[in-house]
Amino acid sequence: MYAAFLPEGFPATVSDDYLSFQALLAGLGVGQEAATPLGAALQWVLRDLVGMVGGVTFSLYQGNNLDSCAKQWRFFADCMNNV
Repeated sequence: MYAAFLPEGFPATVSDDYLSFQALLAGLGVGQEAATPLGAALQWVLRDLVGMVGGVTFSLYQGNNLDSCAKQWRFFADCMNNV
């Protein structure tokens, strides 16, 4: 029965973080019968909305510093992308 859900050659053929990634997907509702396309669409809209509002709020309070400290913010953005 496990062969239907796990990759061929498991666990030797997958990386160490495979199970934690699968747990993340299950936590998001992937594979649940109760999950609906409407729920997925609402989650996507809310996630994007929060990101946009966060960006506007950040720009509102830090907009003047972006020009004078451009290298610092570029370094900060690179660090956040690596995280």
